[in-house]
Amino acid sequence: MRRVFFLFSSFSFVLAACGGPQDDAAPSPEEAAAPAAGGAFSVAFRCGGATVLFSGDQETATLEAGGESYFLERAVSGSGARYVDPDDPDTFFWNKGREATASIRGEQLPPCAEAGDGDAAGVEAAMEDETLTARGNEPGWLLEIADGELSLTWNYGEDELTAAAPAPEKNGDVKRYSLPEEDLEVTVTQAVCNDDATGMPHPYRVAVEIRGQTLNGCGGEPASLLKGEWVVEDIDNGGVIDSSHATLSFGDGGRLAGSGSCNNYSAAYTLGGEGLSIGPAAATKKACAPALMNQEQKFFDSLAKTDRFEIDETGALILHGEGGARILARRTD
Repeated sequence: MRRVFFLFSSFSFVLAACGGPQDDAAPSPEEAAAPAAGGAFSVAFRCGGATVLFSGDQETATLEAGGESYFLERAVSGSGARYVDPDDPDTFFWNKGREATASIRGEQLPPCAEAGDGDAAGVEAAMEDETLTARGNEPGWLLEIADGELSLTWNYGEDELTAAAPAPEKNGDVKRYSLPEEDLEVTVTQAVCNDDATGMPHPYRVAVEIRGQTLNGCGGEPASLLKGEWVVEDIDNGGVIDSSHATLSFGDGGRLAGSGSCNNYSAAYTLGGEGLSIGPAAATKKACAPALMNQEQKFFDSLAKTDRFEIDETGALILHGEGGARILARRTD
Protein backbone atom coordinates (compact mmCIF):
# COMPACT_ATOMS: atom_id res chain seq x y z
CA MET A 1 0.00 0.00 0.00
CA ARG A 2 1.35 3.42 -0.92
CA ARG A 3 1.74 5.60 2.17
CA VAL A 4 2.01 9.38 1.87
CA PHE A 5 2.53 11.78 4.76
CA PHE A 6 2.72 15.56 4.91
CA LEU A 7 6.23 17.04 4.97
CA PHE A 8 6.92 20.52 6.35
CA SER A 9 10.12 21.75 4.76
CA SER A 10 11.04 24.63 7.06
CA PHE A 11 12.23 22.59 10.02
CA SER A 12 15.90 22.62 11.00
CA PHE A 13 18.08 19.55 11.22
CA VAL A 14 19.08 18.03 14.51
CA LEU A 15 22.33 16.31 13.58
CA ALA A 16 24.12 13.95 15.89
CA ALA A 17 27.27 11.91 15.83
CA CYS A 18 25.80 8.44 15.93
CA GLY A 19 27.23 5.05 15.08
CA GLY A 20 28.51 4.41 11.55
CA PRO A 21 26.35 3.10 8.70
CA GLN A 22 27.82 -0.42 8.75
CA ASP A 23 25.06 -2.11 10.73
CA ASP A 24 24.22 -5.21 8.71
CA ALA A 25 21.81 -6.83 11.18
CA ALA A 26 18.98 -8.35 9.17
CA PRO A 27 15.50 -6.92 9.87
CA SER A 28 12.85 -9.17 11.33
CA PRO A 29 10.10 -10.44 8.99
CA GLU A 30 7.61 -7.85 10.27
CA GLU A 31 10.13 -5.12 9.40
CA ALA A 32 10.33 -5.86 5.68
CA ALA A 33 11.66 -2.71 4.02
CA ALA A 34 9.10 -0.72 2.03
CA PRO A 35 11.25 -0.62 -1.14
CA ALA A 36 11.80 -4.38 -0.99
CA ALA A 37 8.06 -4.95 -1.31
CA GLY A 38 8.13 -3.72 -4.92
CA GLY A 39 6.52 -0.77 -6.69
CA ALA A 40 6.54 2.89 -5.78
CA PHE A 41 6.65 4.07 -2.18
CA SER A 42 6.51 7.33 -0.22
CA VAL A 43 7.12 7.21 3.53
CA ALA A 44 7.84 9.85 6.17
CA PHE A 45 10.46 9.15 8.86
CA ARG A 46 11.31 10.99 12.07
CA CYS A 47 15.07 11.35 12.58
CA GLY A 48 15.49 12.91 16.01
CA GLY A 49 13.68 16.26 15.80
CA ALA A 50 13.47 16.30 11.99
CA THR A 51 11.01 14.77 9.53
CA VAL A 52 12.29 13.43 6.21
CA LEU A 53 10.37 12.04 3.23
CA PHE A 54 11.76 8.99 1.45
CA SER A 55 10.07 8.13 -1.88
CA GLY A 56 10.90 6.29 -5.08
CA ASP A 57 10.93 2.80 -6.57
CA GLN A 58 13.17 -0.26 -6.83
CA GLU A 59 15.96 1.60 -8.67
CA THR A 60 15.96 5.24 -7.55
CA ALA A 61 14.61 7.38 -4.74
CA THR A 62 14.35 10.96 -3.55
CA LEU A 63 15.20 12.00 -0.01
CA GLU A 64 13.62 15.30 1.10
CA ALA A 65 15.27 16.61 4.24
CA GLY A 66 15.98 20.00 5.76
CA GLY A 67 14.29 21.81 2.87
CA GLU A 68 16.44 20.08 0.24
CA SER A 69 15.93 17.15 -2.15
CA TYR A 70 18.55 14.50 -2.85
CA PHE A 71 18.47 12.12 -5.81
CA LEU A 72 19.57 8.59 -4.78
CA GLU A 73 20.24 5.31 -6.56
CA ARG A 74 19.81 1.78 -5.17
CA ALA A 75 23.11 0.32 -3.95
CA VAL A 76 24.17 -3.18 -2.93
CA SER A 77 23.71 -3.82 0.79
CA GLY A 78 23.86 -6.79 3.12
CA SER A 79 20.39 -6.04 4.50
CA GLY A 80 17.49 -3.68 3.98
CA ALA A 81 17.45 -1.26 1.05
CA ARG A 82 20.31 1.23 0.73
CA TYR A 83 20.10 4.22 -1.62
CA VAL A 84 23.11 6.49 -2.26
CA ASP A 85 23.65 9.85 -4.00
CA PRO A 86 25.69 8.93 -7.12
CA ASP A 87 27.58 12.23 -6.87
CA ASP A 88 28.17 12.07 -3.10
CA PRO A 89 28.46 8.67 -1.41
CA ASP A 90 28.33 10.41 1.99
CA THR A 91 24.65 11.16 1.31
CA PHE A 92 22.53 8.04 1.69
CA PHE A 93 19.35 6.57 3.15
CA TRP A 94 19.43 2.97 4.45
CA ASN A 95 15.92 1.69 5.01
CA LYS A 96 15.41 -1.34 7.27
CA GLY A 97 11.66 -1.65 7.54
CA ARG A 98 10.24 0.87 10.00
CA GLU A 99 13.73 2.05 10.94
CA ALA A 100 16.51 3.63 8.91
CA THR A 101 19.88 5.34 9.04
CA ALA A 102 20.64 8.42 6.96
CA SER A 103 23.54 10.74 6.23
CA ILE A 104 23.59 14.14 4.51
CA ARG A 105 26.99 15.16 3.10
CA GLY A 106 28.72 13.08 5.76
CA GLU A 107 26.59 14.37 8.67
CA GLN A 108 24.72 11.37 10.08
CA LEU A 109 21.17 11.99 11.28
CA PRO A 110 19.89 10.53 14.54
CA PRO A 111 18.28 7.07 14.17
CA CYS A 112 15.15 7.30 11.99
CA ALA A 113 11.77 5.68 12.67
CA GLU A 114 8.69 5.67 10.46
CA ALA A 115 6.46 8.64 11.33
CA GLY A 116 2.90 8.25 12.56
CA ASP A 117 -0.26 10.24 11.88
CA GLY A 118 0.44 12.49 14.86
CA ASP A 119 3.56 13.82 13.16
CA ALA A 120 1.54 14.84 10.11
CA ALA A 121 -0.93 16.70 12.34
CA GLY A 122 1.94 18.57 13.98
CA VAL A 123 3.26 19.54 10.57
CA GLU A 124 -0.10 21.03 9.58
CA ALA A 125 -0.29 23.00 12.84
CA ALA A 126 3.18 24.43 12.29
CA MET A 127 2.14 25.66 8.86
CA GLU A 128 -0.39 27.99 10.51
CA ASP A 129 2.36 30.29 11.87
CA GLU A 130 1.82 33.82 10.55
CA THR A 131 4.76 35.12 8.52
CA LEU A 132 4.76 37.41 5.50
CA THR A 133 7.17 39.53 3.50
CA ALA A 134 5.72 41.88 0.88
CA ARG A 135 7.07 44.77 -1.14
CA GLY A 136 6.15 47.18 -3.90
CA ASN A 137 7.49 49.97 -6.08
CA GLU A 138 6.69 53.60 -6.90
CA PRO A 139 6.91 54.48 -4.06
CA GLY A 140 9.12 51.72 -2.68
CA TRP A 141 7.80 49.94 0.42
CA LEU A 142 8.50 46.82 2.49
CA LEU A 143 6.20 44.98 4.90
CA GLU A 144 7.34 42.17 7.22
CA ILE A 145 5.18 40.15 9.63
CA ALA A 146 7.09 37.63 11.73
CA ASP A 147 7.52 36.55 15.35
CA GLY A 148 4.41 38.49 16.40
CA GLU A 149 5.66 41.81 15.03
CA LEU A 150 4.59 43.93 12.05
CA SER A 151 7.13 46.24 10.45
CA LEU A 152 6.41 48.62 7.55
CA THR A 153 8.69 51.08 5.76
CA TRP A 154 7.34 53.16 2.85
CA ASN A 155 8.03 56.20 0.72
CA TYR A 156 11.48 54.75 -0.04
CA GLY A 157 12.27 54.33 3.66
CA GLU A 158 11.32 57.84 4.76
CA ASP A 159 8.39 56.56 6.86
CA GLU A 160 8.49 53.65 9.29
CA LEU A 161 6.09 51.81 11.56
CA THR A 162 6.62 48.91 13.97
CA ALA A 163 3.85 47.37 16.08
CA ALA A 164 2.58 44.10 17.49
CA ALA A 165 1.12 42.09 14.62
CA PRO A 166 -2.68 41.77 14.86
CA ALA A 167 -4.38 38.44 14.30
CA PRO A 168 -5.62 38.28 10.71
CA GLU A 169 -9.26 38.10 9.70
CA LYS A 170 -9.64 35.29 7.17
CA ASN A 171 -12.26 35.09 4.45
CA GLY A 172 -11.57 32.43 1.84
CA ASP A 173 -8.39 33.36 -0.03
CA VAL A 174 -8.19 36.78 1.64
CA LYS A 175 -6.54 37.82 4.93
CA ARG A 176 -6.78 41.26 6.51
CA TYR A 177 -4.55 42.71 9.21
CA SER A 178 -5.97 45.85 10.85
CA LEU A 179 -4.36 48.39 13.19
CA PRO A 180 -7.02 51.14 13.56
CA GLU A 181 -4.86 53.12 15.98
CA GLU A 182 -2.23 53.45 13.22
CA ASP A 183 -4.77 53.92 10.42
CA LEU A 184 -3.34 50.77 8.81
CA GLU A 185 -5.02 47.89 6.99
CA VAL A 186 -3.19 45.18 5.04
CA THR A 187 -5.12 42.98 2.59
CA VAL A 188 -3.43 39.79 1.39
CA THR A 189 -5.07 37.88 -1.46
CA GLN A 190 -3.89 34.43 -2.51
CA ALA A 191 -3.36 35.00 -6.22
CA VAL A 192 -0.27 35.05 -8.43
CA CYS A 193 1.29 38.52 -8.46
CA ASN A 194 4.08 39.54 -10.84
CA ASP A 195 6.46 42.17 -9.51
CA ASP A 196 6.07 45.20 -11.76
CA ALA A 197 9.83 45.88 -11.73
CA THR A 198 11.30 42.39 -12.17
CA GLY A 199 8.38 40.29 -13.41
CA MET A 200 9.09 37.68 -10.71
CA PRO A 201 5.91 35.79 -9.71
CA HIS A 202 4.83 35.77 -6.05
CA PRO A 203 1.98 33.85 -4.40
CA TYR A 204 0.09 36.88 -2.96
CA ARG A 205 -1.27 40.23 -4.04
CA VAL A 206 -0.87 42.70 -1.19
CA ALA A 207 -2.53 46.09 -0.68
CA VAL A 208 -1.50 48.35 2.21
CA GLU A 209 -3.73 51.25 3.28
CA ILE A 210 -1.67 53.52 5.51
CA ARG A 211 -2.80 56.98 6.64
CA GLY A 212 -4.69 57.75 3.46
CA GLN A 213 -2.05 56.29 1.16
CA THR A 214 -2.50 53.09 -0.89
CA LEU A 215 0.48 50.83 -1.58
CA ASN A 216 0.19 47.86 -3.96
CA GLY A 217 2.66 45.05 -4.43
CA CYS A 218 3.43 41.35 -4.09
CA GLY A 219 4.09 39.09 -1.14
CA GLY A 220 5.30 35.64 -0.20
CA GLU A 221 8.22 33.62 -1.48
CA PRO A 222 8.36 32.87 -5.24
CA ALA A 223 9.80 29.43 -4.41
CA SER A 224 6.48 28.40 -2.85
CA LEU A 225 4.88 28.57 -6.30
CA LEU A 226 7.23 25.84 -7.52
CA LYS A 227 6.44 23.34 -4.75
CA GLY A 228 4.97 19.94 -5.54
CA GLU A 229 5.37 17.64 -8.51
CA TRP A 230 4.76 18.92 -12.04
CA VAL A 231 4.11 16.75 -15.10
CA VAL A 232 5.48 18.14 -18.37
CA GLU A 233 2.87 18.70 -21.08
CA ASP A 234 4.97 20.53 -23.67
CA ILE A 235 8.66 21.01 -24.55
CA ASP A 236 9.65 23.85 -26.88
CA ASN A 237 6.12 24.03 -28.34
CA GLY A 238 6.49 20.52 -29.74
CA GLY A 239 4.27 18.60 -27.35
CA VAL A 240 5.36 15.40 -25.59
CA ILE A 241 4.95 11.68 -26.21
CA ASP A 242 1.77 10.33 -24.63
CA SER A 243 2.34 8.84 -21.15
CA SER A 244 6.07 9.67 -21.25
CA HIS A 245 5.71 11.26 -17.79
CA ALA A 246 8.57 13.77 -17.66
CA THR A 247 8.35 15.49 -14.27
CA LEU A 248 9.78 18.33 -12.17
CA SER A 249 9.99 18.47 -8.37
CA PHE A 250 11.64 21.57 -6.85
CA GLY A 251 13.16 21.27 -3.37
CA ASP A 252 13.69 24.22 -1.00
CA GLY A 253 17.47 23.83 -0.93
CA GLY A 254 18.11 24.45 -4.61
CA ARG A 255 17.68 20.86 -5.82
CA LEU A 256 15.45 19.80 -8.70
CA ALA A 257 14.59 16.13 -9.30
CA GLY A 258 12.22 14.06 -11.38
CA SER A 259 11.90 11.84 -14.43
CA GLY A 260 13.31 12.96 -17.76
CA SER A 261 11.00 10.61 -19.75
CA CYS A 262 13.26 7.56 -19.42
CA ASN A 263 15.78 8.24 -16.65
CA ASN A 264 15.48 9.85 -13.22
CA TYR A 265 17.55 13.01 -12.83
CA SER A 266 18.61 15.70 -10.41
CA ALA A 267 19.97 19.21 -10.95
CA ALA A 268 20.79 22.34 -8.99
CA TYR A 269 18.64 25.42 -9.43
CA THR A 270 18.96 29.04 -8.32
CA LEU A 271 16.01 31.34 -7.78
CA GLY A 272 17.23 34.93 -7.58
CA GLY A 273 15.68 38.38 -7.49
CA GLU A 274 14.98 38.47 -11.20
CA GLY A 275 15.00 34.92 -12.52
CA LEU A 276 15.42 31.16 -12.30
CA SER A 277 18.44 29.21 -13.54
CA ILE A 278 18.89 25.43 -13.67
CA GLY A 279 22.19 23.61 -13.88
CA PRO A 280 23.09 20.51 -15.93
CA ALA A 281 21.04 17.41 -15.12
CA ALA A 282 22.70 14.33 -13.64
CA ALA A 283 20.69 11.29 -14.72
CA THR A 284 20.66 7.51 -14.47
CA LYS A 285 21.87 5.54 -17.50
CA LYS A 286 18.86 3.44 -18.44
CA ALA A 287 18.20 2.98 -22.16
CA CYS A 288 14.69 3.41 -23.60
CA ALA A 289 13.08 3.65 -27.03
CA PRO A 290 14.87 6.18 -29.30
CA ALA A 291 11.87 8.53 -29.31
CA LEU A 292 11.88 8.71 -25.51
CA MET A 293 15.64 9.21 -25.40
CA ASN A 294 15.40 12.05 -27.93
CA GLN A 295 12.62 13.73 -25.96
CA GLU A 296 14.59 13.37 -22.73
CA GLN A 297 17.65 15.06 -24.24
CA LYS A 298 15.45 17.85 -25.58
CA PHE A 299 13.95 18.24 -22.10
CA PHE A 300 17.37 18.40 -20.39
CA ASP A 301 18.66 20.90 -22.98
CA SER A 302 15.65 23.16 -22.46
CA LEU A 303 15.94 22.93 -18.68
CA ALA A 304 19.55 24.12 -18.80
CA LYS A 305 18.51 27.21 -20.80
CA THR A 306 15.89 28.36 -18.28
CA ASP A 307 16.20 31.97 -17.10
CA ARG A 308 12.74 32.71 -15.66
CA PHE A 309 9.37 31.16 -14.84
CA GLU A 310 5.73 32.13 -14.79
CA ILE A 311 2.44 30.67 -13.56
CA ASP A 312 -0.24 31.25 -16.19
CA GLU A 313 -3.94 31.92 -15.66
CA THR A 314 -4.70 28.16 -15.67
CA GLY A 315 -2.13 27.43 -12.95
CA ALA A 316 0.41 25.87 -15.34
CA LEU A 317 4.13 26.35 -14.74
CA ILE A 318 6.05 27.72 -17.73
CA LEU A 319 9.84 27.74 -17.78
CA HIS A 320 11.23 30.25 -20.28
CA GLY A 321 14.79 30.20 -21.58
CA GLU A 322 17.21 31.62 -24.09
CA GLY A 323 16.57 30.95 -27.75
CA GLY A 324 12.87 30.37 -27.19
CA ALA A 325 13.31 27.37 -24.89
CA ARG A 326 10.01 26.66 -23.16
CA ILE A 327 8.68 23.91 -20.88
CA LEU A 328 5.04 23.82 -19.79
CA ALA A 329 4.06 21.61 -16.85
CA ARG A 330 1.05 21.11 -14.64
CA ARG A 331 0.73 20.03 -11.00
CA THR A 332 -0.15 16.42 -10.34
CA ASP A 333 -2.31 17.30 -7.28
